[in-house]
Amino acid sequence: MKVGVCEATELKKRSEMLSIPFADLLWGYAVEDLMLRVSTSAYREFLWLMSLPLLGEEAYRQRAKKRIRFFYKGSEEELTPDKLQPGQRLSRKDHIGAEVITTFDLRMTSPNEEPVMNTAEVHTIEHLGATFLRNHPEYKDKTVYFGPMGCRTGFYLLLAGDLSSKDIVPLMVEMFEFIRDYKGEVPGASPKDCGNYLDMNLGMANYLAKRYLDNVLYNIDDSRLVYPE
Repeated sequence: MKVGVCEATELKKRSEMLSIPFADLLWGYAVEDLMLRVSTSAYREFLWLMSLPLLGEEAYRQRAKKRIRFFYKGSEEELTPDKLQPGQRLSRKDHIGAEVITTFDLRMTSPNEEPVMNTAEVHTIEHLGATFLRNHPEYKDKTVYFGPMGCRTGFYLLLAGDLSSKDIVPLMVEMFEFIRDYKGEVPGASPKDCGNYLDMNLGMANYLAKRYLDNVLYNIDDSRLVYPE
């Protein structure tokens, strides 16, 4: 659902199409607009949405039961140093015959310390990341899997080959820049191609990709490439 001013007639049509009361859908638009304003404000690095799930069709149908609450997390430096911080790390290597499959942990939020990502933006990043990898000239034939962690703190990437976390830094920078800068219709976001195609949030996917690039991938060091002891 796009954020911004919407003609009442268009909103009413969408309300009928989704079978969501007009007032509930209007509330949803207002919440999405608030999220966009927060994500582009000076507080975007410090305020995290705690009212989950708050966005999406099911949340809009239950708006009376929801309260909008934020978590103030402070700066990255205030995160507990001995806990897993966002990064790009080698998770495991599996040998299948003569082939090595390398699994990478693309951690975008700090587990059990920051609020997790909402399903809509996770879903959007999954679609965009998969599209990018499937069409990459070097890695399209090496990509085994790209998808979200169940905990919604990041993604797993499985590549064919005996690789290190440093080896794929340029690939991940390229992929998340693609996600950060992507505009238009999300690939595969249609009833034919996706079982939950309305659960998308491109604006938040753009923002989270930018945050991951700025805080992790650009100028990455060993603390973000290797699991803590």
